[in-house]
Amino acid sequence: MPNKNEEILTAKGSEAQKKYDKRSHEERILALRDALSDLKYEALIQNKKTIASAAQVLDRARVPKTYFYSRTALKDKDILKRYTDVRDEINHFQENFDELSEDSPLIKLQKKLNIFEERLANISAQLQQSRVDNISLQNRLEHNKSKLQEQEDVHLEKIAIDVAHAGKTSNIIHFSAPIIISPDQYLIKNNRYYFDDVNLRNKAWKKTKNELKQALNRKVPTRVYMLMGSPCAGKTEWSKRSDVYSQDRHAVVIDATNLTRYDRLEWFEIINLYVQNSDIRICAVIFDTDEYQLLYRNESRESDKKMDDKLIIEKLEKFEWPDLQTEMFDEVEMVRYEQ
Repeated sequence: MPNKNEEILTAKGSEAQKKYDKRSHEERILALRDALSDLKYEALIQNKKTIASAAQVLDRARVPKTYFYSRTALKDKDILKRYTDVRDEINHFQENFDELSEDSPLIKLQKKLNIFEERLANISAQLQQSRVDNISLQNRLEHNKSKLQEQEDVHLEKIAIDVAHAGKTSNIIHFSAPIIISPDQYLIKNNRYYFDDVNLRNKAWKKTKNELKQALNRKVPTRVYMLMGSPCAGKTEWSKRSDVYSQDRHAVVIDATNLTRYDRLEWFEIINLYVQNSDIRICAVIFDTDEYQLLYRNESRESDKKMDDKLIIEKLEKFEWPDLQTEMFDEVEMVRYEQ
């Protein structure tokens, strides 16, 4: 015979089966309250009060319905009242569901979450549209850049004709702004400077070599300034000055370290393609900057462009002076920064 704390549960199925529920009343009541709490949450989220009905609570807690509806189910009236208190709480929830669903902090939070998700969807759509617009803008910029380049070419060719006609009678010819060929501008990714990223450097060199070909593919008197010096030597700063270029030719500036003869040979191979049929002079600009100035300049750089001091010294020691017998320089300039 089952004792006071044992009840017979009726299992669902074609044939009734009897199982002993060995839980105490305290455990069953706790299971009912846990089930009610979970189902109330689900009902409010899904806005469906039947989810937290008495039958659903009893089923989830695995408690017979007699404890809710039979006055003679237990002799201990205090324990029976604790069961019926759960039942009354369920009924109260059902009767006041509409009001609870409006005022519930959970529902308010869900509404805020819905608004947030809607805004997030709108932002995602705007971001996607911005990407499309950005591509379109880049295409327009490239088109405009190409048109400006064509106009510049026509302008320079006209100057070349003027130079040819002027002969020795003209002292000064004014050319447009110099063309700066700089791999460094392509070594910036996500607002950070990656000097030693091999893949990024290869792409940068490919782009700048094409830029040099475009710059030399014009029938105008040209002076190619090949800058050479370790990082932080002051090359870019020098290239931005308007007073360092001779006015007799259009200036094309290769702003790179160009430390070794092999480095410079890569540029010479391109220049050789044009030098036979164009009026091109090549000027070596050597930046003789001492170690103290290099490290000082590096320390003064923006944080995303700073380099390891050891790397700068390695570059300084790697520098090879131009060989004027084997390298094709027509002119040499020296720029010296000292302590």
